[in-house]
Amino acid sequence: MNTSATVRRTRRVLAAFAAAAILSGGGAAALAATSSLRFVPDLGLSFPAAKAKMLEHSIPRFGRPAAPQPIRPGAFRTAPIAGIPAVTVQGNAQTPFPAAVAAITGSWMTSDGTTLTAVYVGSNPAEPSQGRVVILRQNILKGTQHEMILSANGTGALTISRAPAGRSAETIGQAGNIVLHTATGGTLVLRLVSNTVS
Repeated sequence: MNTSATVRRTRRVLAAFAAAAILSGGGAAALAATSSLRFVPDLGLSFPAAKAKMLEHSIPRFGRPAAPQPIRPGAFRTAPIAGIPAVTVQGNAQTPFPAAVAAITGSWMTSDGTTLTAVYVGSNPAEPSQGRVVILRQNILKGTQHEMILSANGTGALTISRAPAGRSAETIGQAGNIVLHTATGGTLVLRLVSNTVS
């Protein structure tokens, strides 16, 4: 797969990941309205149009308002999905968290089909001299997601200099290291195994 195709695929997956991530905040329907995803009220999730069409035949109440009780994102997933080769995307990226959390300069993501890890780097919009890293992890089968925000004082905006890449990093990359470049010319290392930056 060429680089541009990989980047396009990653951006599509990031959009789907964002829909799941903001589900607990009730924003899935709003995100679906501005993306190529279609919101399925009965599941409380957004899906690609083709998958949403398939669900029409398996959900009796398709298209009607969802029941008030929350539906766990992974409730309907019983097998791993296709893995996502580790890829870095430089520049601003769509995020599943508010813009006030971080001004993004780049992102990295991979999945082995069961767990997914996404990393966003940049700076703190309220304090541009403070570097910021946001780590999102999702267990696709359990339907769980965790977010961690790390800050680095006096570094300015952080950018991704080197990160695990390719299909071989789908699993090991999620506990690997990402080398970050600071706006002041320094280098930091994000250690995913311990969720630390130093």
